[in-house]
Amino acid sequence: MGRKILALVAGLVVGFSVIVVVQAAGQALWPLPTGLDPRDRVAIVAALHAMPPAFLLWTALSWMCGALAGTYLASRVVRDSSVAWPAFAVEAALLTMGVLNVAVLEYPPWFWLLGLSAFPLGAFAGMRWARGTGAVD
Repeated sequence: MGRKILALVAGLVVGFSVIVVVQAAGQALWPLPTGLDPRDRVAIVAALHAMPPAFLLWTALSWMCGALAGTYLASRVVRDSSVAWPAFAVEAALLTMGVLNVAVLEYPPWFWLLGLSAFPLGAFAGMRWARGTGAVD
């Protein structure tokens, strides 16, 4: 049971970390307005709506990369293909974060489908990749 909990925690840490790093790169490409107060939700929503669609595509990419990395690592740490719940739990936690993010920040309707589909796509790829490396029996 210890390896499964370790897989879950490691997958969550790596998944969230990858999302943060990829989004930081996106901030370098499409910086938010200077002086934006991170506690002012209305200003953040207005800034998001002013961003080009490529910024939102980058956000979806960051979510997919995070789900891929987190579920891959969770699957690798478990080392047993019959035990998939740590990887699914990582994906569920990341997806929940995405749903809350999209709902609170009022992303455009097209992004709900695109952005939130990035999580299961990334998770599927991560679990398949772990299985393909021979790390998971």
